Amino acid sequence: MKEENKTSENWGGKRKGSGRKKLTESGRKNFALSLQQKQIDFIKETAERFNMKYSWFVLDAVYYYAANHLPSISKEGTTPKLIEVDGMVEVQENVNTDTFTTLFLEWIESKGWYYGGSIRELDEK
Repeated sequence: MKEENKTSENWGGKRKGSGRKKLTESGRKNFALSLQQKQIDFIKETAERFNMKYSWFVLDAVYYYAANHLPSISKEGTTPKLIEVDGMVEVQENVNTDTFTTLFLEWIESKGWYYGGSIRELDEK
């Protein structure tokens, strides 16, 4: 059976190429955690305080914990070098924090590196 041009139902009706990409097509996968309500509230409140998405906050917290509390082993079996980054990045007016974070982490991960920390927008004050 040959595959025909796919159409999908979307808010605008049937049209070729409409609809969201599957998570596997975007390179992302779902990962679920079972938490107590007080833990969920803590994550939400803290992430909002730092103007972060909940998932980015959890990921940063895991990276931070791993970098500071777990033994590090690189692919070659040696302890990797850690470099602390303390500064700011100036971007064009139309670049928001989510876009910057996505591009920054994609670049870091493309090198086989890991980043643990926070990224937030600074006030001009």
